[in-house]
Amino acid sequence: MMRRVVVAMLVTLSLSACVPLRSYRTHPPHGPVEQPPFKDKDGNLVHIGFVELDDHGLYWTDEQLPASMKMIEDAAGSNGAIVAVFVHGWLNNARYPDQDNTDLNKFKYDVLAVMSQHESAAAAKEHRPRRNVVGVYVAWRGKSLSGPLFLLSFYDRKDAALRVADTQATVTLRSLIAKTRENPRSQIIVVGHSFGGLITERALGPVLVTEAIRLRAGGSPQLRLADAPDLVILVNPATNATRALGDVWTLKESPEIVPRHPTLGRQAVSRTPLMISLTSNTDQATGIATCGTLRG
Repeated sequence: MMRRVVVAMLVTLSLSACVPLRSYRTHPPHGPVEQPPFKDKDGNLVHIGFVELDDHGLYWTDEQLPASMKMIEDAAGSNGAIVAVFVHGWLNNARYPDQDNTDLNKFKYDVLAVMSQHESAAAAKEHRPRRNVVGVYVAWRGKSLSGPLFLLSFYDRKDAALRVADTQATVTLRSLIAKTRENPRSQIIVVGHSFGGLITERALGPVLVTEAIRLRAGGSPQLRLADAPDLVILVNPATNATRALGDVWTLKESPEIVPRHPTLGRQAVSRTPLMISLTSNTDQATGIATCGTLRG
């Protein structure tokens, strides 16, 4: 019996393999900015850039973030741009082809391409120039183990996400926000999924709370607008619910942030809400695997 167990374990191990700790999007045409841009169903170009962090939250190269910032500036031009930043979760990274990378594939074709089509429709309805749609995929080693034993990587990757959610993740998000803010017609949303939600919340949460406290104290919101995106969306964020309570209470009790600028149409844009957290009770990774200890 013991021999059978040992053989079964060896077979399972042989079918599993470590995913190399490496960058994927440092050389054309796959990065730092993907060339050529892909197209939505209407044929509009959609631009996407990549910023990759290693297991310690450090940049693989100093070229990726500046390349994405230049991409945003060029896409904005005089009409502005819609920028979406995505921080992926467990079992993903920046590998290619897209079909083998669930989060990246969905970000490109279920998020950016749909946003591009909606912007085309809105521009036609409001009789204004169409804004370009830009995506930035913030990547880390969410997938460290492939094969039948991938479940064993959950807590190891959680620890890695906590390391990634440090200085250079914050610098990345705030730099992309500040670059978008240079054009008053541009807008930016930041989305974090699973462990990417953990990274996003820890990288931007203190910024949003600081702004909320400043407003409560009577400070001018114009002083800090460059630090805050138009919206933060956390999808099944793999982080403790109790950690977020303080942030939620602070943001809910603070005055509404005045619009950064009028919309391209007739009405002003409200800055509320600043953050939306979407969770699913059926998500196995953040529900079952953590015995309900995580928000997700």
